[in-house]
Amino acid sequence: MVSTRRSSSSAKVSTPSPVPSSKHLK
Repeated sequence: MVSTRRSSSSAKVSTPSPVPSSKHLK
């Protein structure tokens, strides 16, 4: 269970969500 949670957190940080969003806004 802990491993899955850690993976989720890492994936979120790894995936640049705000990066592409900002580009789209620009």
